[in-house]
Amino acid sequence: MPRVSVLLNSYNQADYIRDSVESVLAQTYDDFELIVTDNGSTDQTQSILKQYEDHPKVKLNLCIDNQTVSQRFNQAVALASGEFVAFLYSDDWFLPFKLEHQVSLFDQLSPEYGLVYAPLHVYNQITKKEWDLPTVPAADDSLKALLTSRETGAIDMISPMIRKECFIRHKFLDEVFAEGEGIFLRVALTHKFHYDPKPVAVMRDTGENRGKAVRKNMEMHWQTLVTLEADPAYDKAKYGQYLRIYKSALLRNVAWCNLRLNGPAGWSYSKYLEAMKIQPRELFHKRTLVGLLVGLLPASLRSRFNRFADRQMGVLVNSTVVETYGGSS
Repeated sequence: MPRVSVLLNSYNQADYIRDSVESVLAQTYDDFELIVTDNGSTDQTQSILKQYEDHPKVKLNLCIDNQTVSQRFNQAVALASGEFVAFLYSDDWFLPFKLEHQVSLFDQLSPEYGLVYAPLHVYNQITKKEWDLPTVPAADDSLKALLTSRETGAIDMISPMIRKECFIRHKFLDEVFAEGEGIFLRVALTHKFHYDPKPVAVMRDTGENRGKAVRKNMEMHWQTLVTLEADPAYDKAKYGQYLRIYKSALLRNVAWCNLRLNGPAGWSYSKYLEAMKIQPRELFHKRTLVGLLVGLLPASLRSRFNRFADRQMGVLVNSTVVETYGGSS
């Protein structure tokens, strides 16, 4: 029985799926299985994946229909044999030492630790630029750290390795299109997290990443917060004030990101107002003050502002908001 199960979820990524699969098969750690769930791709993805059907480490779950990503994640976890699981999307890849390094970290930790993670490395397919995304460092109280340090950067989905038992206790929300890393808030109710500063995975920014669907993502993440509050392990007296801070920061940040990706200013204004109702001091945050001014600009001038801001940051990105997913990734 393999110790690690890598759960690769794919949908219409024929250009990149081979890179993702090969990055797992090229790991320096050998005690793993690769479970590939294709969510009803309509391009050549499944034809490419069938080339691996005889590989001893690969299990293919090629689906005809297209369901929510959360459902596919739950199915993949049910198929997993490993003590640990690691997630991967079909346009991203693992660095060769990811599994070996993170298993080694777990071997040094007590069983109360359910997740080890790292900053995410980003590769922009358009500009060829690369950089690391900062992420919140874990603390003894992992949930408090996640709720109060979101400004530092959230935990992504592909850098962590997680004990499978975490997803037995906390299942992905089937009805939510893609709960993604929102589930880590609930996992933090029952397990400790360990942060390591060494990047182990790469997100490929193709200019159409689901992360740019900021309005859709915000709606889905809000549902994970509702579920968090309903969890029997959630202590409102202990975490309620931190969750309010988290909610107001979430609303403010998605409003800002929507503007930076040239989304409709009216939507951003409504989220700024919701944030200020929760925490009036949000009015004085720089992303609120600048965002309210930027939102007044005509669309053409706002686009020019965003291009200028990207150049000042030294990273040229595809500043276009994604309205819908057009299928489950």
